Amino acid sequence: MPLPRSCRPWPAPALLIALSAGLAGCIDAPELDRLDTKEIARTPYPALIPLDPVLAGSTGSPAAASEELETGLVGRAAGLQRRADALRQSDVLDPSARQRLLRGIAR
Repeated sequence: MPLPRSCRPWPAPALLIALSAGLAGCIDAPELDRLDTKEIARTPYPALIPLDPVLAGSTGSPAAASEELETGLVGRAAGLQRRADALRQSDVLDPSARQRLLRGIAR
């Protein structure tokens, strides 16, 4: 038997929207109409630099960087897999710790 409409829970999206709207009123936004425009006018504009030297200093193409990253990640994953296999093969608990664990489980 379905629940009456008044007893159904709120859908999650509606709840998220309501919470977001409520939290939006809690931000500390600057008072833009109270800014000191004289101070802003005296502030020097940031220096612009040419983009060509920045791009020339890059390490290469994105495809090469992607391949390098993939090679590193594959090697790291293989190392982690070896460590996991070694842990599975080893006895992590010494005999006294194993007995305490088994006694605790038996209670």
